[in-house]
Amino acid sequence: MLMKARTKKERDLATISRCTSVFLWSFGALFVVFLFTGMLNLYYLLMIALFSLAGSMMYLFSSHVISEFACRLIFGNSKAKWSLRERLATELDKIKYFKRKGDFDAALRHVDDILAKDPEFPEVLFLKAQILHEEYGYSGRAKKCLEKVIQLVPEDEPFHKWASGYYENVCNKENEKKVSSD
Repeated sequence: MLMKARTKKERDLATISRCTSVFLWSFGALFVVFLFTGMLNLYYLLMIALFSLAGSMMYLFSSHVISEFACRLIFGNSKAKWSLRERLATELDKIKYFKRKGDFDAALRHVDDILAKDPEFPEVLFLKAQILHEEYGYSGRAKKCLEKVIQLVPEDEPFHKWASGYYENVCNKENEKKVSSD
């Protein structure tokens, strides 16, 4: 069974819940000790709370430092080196999401942002061509994007065939418009 990656909010909630759990356990343990020794008053209650809070913060810090040290020890001393395309993959997912949602202006904004960083990203150029042709009717601009995709991707790859097929589709629809307008 595959594990689903947790979002930042879920990771933060997990950290907060662990820290709270450590606080409550240490507070409860100290509370019981002071209760049975008969030394429980407001001053000691505040001291228990402060020590428990300090303990939970030390736990949080030490668990972070230890896990980071273990990761560096196991996987090497450097951080991950992601290529530009790998870093832009989430943006590509956002474009697909906005396209499915029907928010083509947002999708086109994200396309332009990615193309500003990597002007030769074939998948993004293909999505831009689809949006420009299907939603805005800009077949000329769509064809330019597709021509660039066809030029960038080797002929033996399926993506080249998809771009070529879509290019033919755009040209055919453009010709149909010319014939019907005459």
